[in-house]
Amino acid sequence: MWQVEQASGPKVVVRAVRGWKCPTAAHFFTEVGAAWQFPHSLPEDWEGFADDLSRLGWWPADAYLFVVTRAVKFLEDEPASALKQFQDAMQHAYDRFARSNRWRGPKGFRAILQATAETGPLFRTRLKAARLNIDAPAAIKKKR
Repeated sequence: MWQVEQASGPKVVVRAVRGWKCPTAAHFFTEVGAAWQFPHSLPEDWEGFADDLSRLGWWPADAYLFVVTRAVKFLEDEPASALKQFQDAMQHAYDRFARSNRWRGPKGFRAILQATAETGPLFRTRLKAARLNIDAPAAIKKKR
């Protein structure tokens, strides 16, 4: 991940949240605060999180990549709706960065939920239970 940040060309900020450390939303907000180094107190609710995530001015970049590693454990102690709230927060950040404003042009924002070949089927089951439509990478789709 750090190679992406060090590469020449567009400036990309990549931060990873350890999914196995985030079985609850409270744990997730703590982990995000540490990984993204918010300069202020991060709100511990989904709406406040979405708003703050879409304002990453202290990380000047052309694009941002939000990674959740070992995501099979991510929010596992929460109701399925928490995954939907996470997706909504990521969509809010994506939409806000994609729009230009008078101070800057559009920026890229992506989120990756990582799972292994072994944990992927269980994680996809959780995503389906939450009624989320998240595409698997092309390489995985071709193997089927």
